[in-house]
Amino acid sequence: MVFTEYIPSEIRNHWQVSGLVTNRKENHKMKKRVITIPILLLWLVYSMTIHAQEQAGRIEPKLLKAVVRIKLPANEKGVRPTGTGFLVSRETNIKDNVIRRTFLVTNKHLFGDWNAADGDIINYSDGFDVYFYRTLATSGLYYKPLWIPLKNKDGKLKDTVKLHPNPIIDIAILALDEELSPQNAIDLYSFDVSYLLPFDKITVWFTGLGDQVFALGYPLGITSLKNGYPIAKSGYLASLPGEEFAASSPCINRKKETVIAQIEGKILVIDGLIVGGNSGGPVILPAETMTRRDPKTKQLQFSSEPTKNFVIGIVSGALGPSGVSIAYSSDYITELVELYLKEENAKQESSKS
Repeated sequence: MVFTEYIPSEIRNHWQVSGLVTNRKENHKMKKRVITIPILLLWLVYSMTIHAQEQAGRIEPKLLKAVVRIKLPANEKGVRPTGTGFLVSRETNIKDNVIRRTFLVTNKHLFGDWNAADGDIINYSDGFDVYFYRTLATSGLYYKPLWIPLKNKDGKLKDTVKLHPNPIIDIAILALDEELSPQNAIDLYSFDVSYLLPFDKITVWFTGLGDQVFALGYPLGITSLKNGYPIAKSGYLASLPGEEFAASSPCINRKKETVIAQIEGKILVIDGLIVGGNSGGPVILPAETMTRRDPKTKQLQFSSEPTKNFVIGIVSGALGPSGVSIAYSSDYITELVELYLKEENAKQESSKS
């Protein structure tokens, strides 16, 4: 299943929201609706009843299946660190056929020895286990690890791995191909790229400074026993969405020296300490009915339906002892997916000539 979403291009002098989660066989066009005071009471009772039936809680449970646990090889202490990844997909043309490409999205520092001070990877991991959800239970469990190598037999990095070209952006993707073969019986869910909410559109959905968001992931390896689901850890936006930020933090570089690392760009500062295991997980908006007072008419307005669990960013890590954490905007994920597909298409055209 693919979670897709229509994102309005602009908000003019009235409030309008729309959206729908669909699967691959459904692609409904969205309608914009405006709800104001004259029909407020009737609409509010109706809306709350319908949405209470459709979904319990502020996060769509099916979204959890688009988030996966990653287990790295054992470190020098014999411990296998845990991280988080999530699946993003997009339709593209491959050999004149329209297909959907699926990518595992996570952090650079899960692929190797990246850190914010050095900004590159010299020593890549041989691979890692990804705990995919399965359509068939194994020993009563609906998840099972799949070892994904990052290197070819000659020791070189696979072409399916792509790092964000900006050295300070802690995002990497892995194109999934043979991993999704039928024999692996993967219960595949993913976020369509349209579900990645642009940095400058977060406030369009009336989410701003001080509002609550959720990081889906596996902090300290916490997971459900039967299905392997992640947990939702809450935090609050401590930076203004749409406003680029810079931050400095002590960082241990590759030489084991403590230096000050500077990061900047489309960053979301989240008040809420993210612990080990959350790295690489999506930051999403809660699904809830939003209200606002129109700045011109002063009328109280309600959204025609709850906001969706848009992905607004990806967790990188805690910012020193500050109590806040850093997430990179979904814009960087979209850029990286588009860059990968552009290079792949260029290779195909080159092979034809």
